[in-house]
Amino acid sequence: MSRLCAAVSKGDQRGVQLALQGGEDPNTTMPWTFPEGLGGKIDKVPVLVVAVDLNNIHMVNILLKAKVNIEFKGDFRVTALEIAANEGYANITEQLLNHGADVNAKDSIIGTLPIHFAAFNGSVQIMEMLHARGSPIDPSSNNGQTPLHCAASCGHKSAIQWLVAHNADVLAVSNDGMSAAKNAESKGHKEVAEWLRPYEANVAARASRLTLQETNTASGQVRQHNKKLYILNYIEFKNQTSTVFGSTTIGALSIDRRDGADVDSQNLMSTFRQLGYDVNLHENKTANQTNLILDYIQQNQNLGFLLLIILSHGEDDDTFFTSDGCQYSLKSIQQRFTDSGCPQLRGKSKILLANFCRGTNIEDILPSPSYQNRDFNLTDATPGRSETPHHMITVYASHEGFAARRDINKGTLFVHNLCEVLRKQLSQQPIQDTFNQVFERIQMSGGQTPEMKVSIPFPNFQF
Repeated sequence: MSRLCAAVSKGDQRGVQLALQGGEDPNTTMPWTFPEGLGGKIDKVPVLVVAVDLNNIHMVNILLKAKVNIEFKGDFRVTALEIAANEGYANITEQLLNHGADVNAKDSIIGTLPIHFAAFNGSVQIMEMLHARGSPIDPSSNNGQTPLHCAASCGHKSAIQWLVAHNADVLAVSNDGMSAAKNAESKGHKEVAEWLRPYEANVAARASRLTLQETNTASGQVRQHNKKLYILNYIEFKNQTSTVFGSTTIGALSIDRRDGADVDSQNLMSTFRQLGYDVNLHENKTANQTNLILDYIQQNQNLGFLLLIILSHGEDDDTFFTSDGCQYSLKSIQQRFTDSGCPQLRGKSKILLANFCRGTNIEDILPSPSYQNRDFNLTDATPGRSETPHHMITVYASHEGFAARRDINKGTLFVHNLCEVLRKQLSQQPIQDTFNQVFERIQMSGGQTPEMKVSIPFPNFQF
């Protein structure tokens, strides 16, 4: 056994430093024994993984400073981050994440992610860390197990409550046909199973409404339409000068990354899938790519309604930014879906949700320290010839002239509260009632005041 391996096995921090200073490779491997569930005795385990398993944060830091390969597995099946999550070592998890550990690293055998291990351990703190760094809430392992399954099988109620609060899919079924509630019950955790069952029943009732029936007033026939949600989420931006359909030419801009906006994507996908929607997510698209996506939506003959959510930076009432740094006009999108622009949606509901700043003013309602980021940058757009839209509702995350707030861990205030309302909504209700509840929640948290603009006739729409 090398000097480095011997020092690591003994927890000898000074010995580890001397071995590294003597030129030994920080990526060397050594024999190590794990619980049977993780493979028992392994011949070639990276010394970083061993240091983590020993819960020796000082040795971990020494190896990290030596530029160890943080993702190296040797002959082992998981990374150092997965071991830290599995053992509930929050301080080591944080250090590994700060050095770029991959939250999506998979177990080589069963395909679990670090968040599975954290859920199995019941560590809400570690799940929060992983989710804040981009870990999905509902990844499936090779056998179809989600983190919710893992937490339920071990009876970790606080972990289950955290996952459900973050829109985990309570109806997800593993390859052996088990839901999280059934998992809990099979392991003897009856209290957890009973806590989950009302959520299962509620989500199942809503998800069963997979289609909308809409009467064709001209023919009297009833048509079936799939429920579709389109999301345009612009998170990363490149500085560029360009002319775009529905926008103006702009000079070079410096546009910040919208930290936390990826949480919106996860929340929207999870929430609307539970409502039975086919969710189409498009992230970080250029202006030309945005045009092509809108062209496709505009030409879709099978839509029973339009539901489109746009999330980006903006500054004035009408314009937002695409990921190539170009301004795009919301009015130009509204014009696409007028009766003449999209005749197949004539007389049908068109719902546009616009989450971008419409100014730089901050509403002074109540303190809201966690929502200090704002979705704005620069200005202006020029609409061309226009037609009045019908059956259209446009909901803005903020009032004209005001900023829309965003939190790096929770996402935007508007989307976070919309998803919370929809997730807890026990039955369908008119869209104006849904947004009244969203507005009330935002006001209670001290956020900005959203605004709804309606084109008569008022759309008869329910989520």
